[in-house]
Amino acid sequence: MSIPSKALSTDLRRGAGTLFRKHRWLLPAAAIANGVAVGAAIVLHVDYRLTFLAAVCLSATSFGWGYLERFLKLFPWPTFRDFARGQYAETWNAMAESPKTARVAVCGASDEREVRASAAEPVRNLIELVSVTDRDDVLEIACGIARVGLELAPRCRSWMGADISANMLHYARQRLQGVGNVHLHQLQSEGLRGLGDGAFDVVYCTNSMAHMDELDRWRYVRDAFRILRPGGRILFDNVDMTSDRGWIAFTNLEDKYRNAEIPPYMVRFSFPEELMEYAARAGFGQVKIHKRGMLVIMTAVKPHGAQDGIT
Repeated sequence: MSIPSKALSTDLRRGAGTLFRKHRWLLPAAAIANGVAVGAAIVLHVDYRLTFLAAVCLSATSFGWGYLERFLKLFPWPTFRDFARGQYAETWNAMAESPKTARVAVCGASDEREVRASAAEPVRNLIELVSVTDRDDVLEIACGIARVGLELAPRCRSWMGADISANMLHYARQRLQGVGNVHLHQLQSEGLRGLGDGAFDVVYCTNSMAHMDELDRWRYVRDAFRILRPGGRILFDNVDMTSDRGWIAFTNLEDKYRNAEIPPYMVRFSFPEELMEYAARAGFGQVKIHKRGMLVIMTAVKPHGAQDGIT
């Protein structure tokens, strides 16, 4: 049975994309080698046909190098077409194949200094909006490589990072070496099963809800109520569909993926009312919305005397 040409072409593109993402040095190395070959052929007066062939190879590899860099800038991650939207563990394990790719996946920067600098804003939001202090036991949902946790841990009594990706937690553990008041917990499914009732004073999720389906966003807010002590606070944020910058980001994605396969980690935006509804339905009080740049940030408090949330 013959393979349809379109399917074969797609498989070849996928295979080439995987190869060159993993070994980005191949095309640059080939272009440099061909450049050396052309130069040597000219200097040594090699037969013109061989010189012409080397020049053609140089042109082809140089074009391929430039095209690859442009493509990877537009699409830094593969589509992971074999993964469904809800396969968070598989998707983020694939995104975190190495320390570098894990850093880029969580904040778009590969340099460790840039990663640490990128945590300043979420840490500031947590201190200003939910008053994290050195008396608080804090949980971060979808902690990734502990981008925020590394900076926040010295400011609280204890910090726990929970994530569904084993690879992310592996690199988080490396970054947190020497920090004494931290713990990591691998989630086995969506929601916060396995974490005790009333164990935390603050639960937050930053820079992660955009990659979750709405049902999973709700599960995390609902479960946060259960694991918080009375008077405990939450902070959840997402890209704000109603902000000018958020709308621009939304329409840019529409242009970017107009003729391309939508990956399972595609950003999904929020309306402020969505986050407020989750908190109110879970049983939280003092639900507030804060707009900062392109973010909508929801904060709320578990009422004193409350024991259980909606199940």
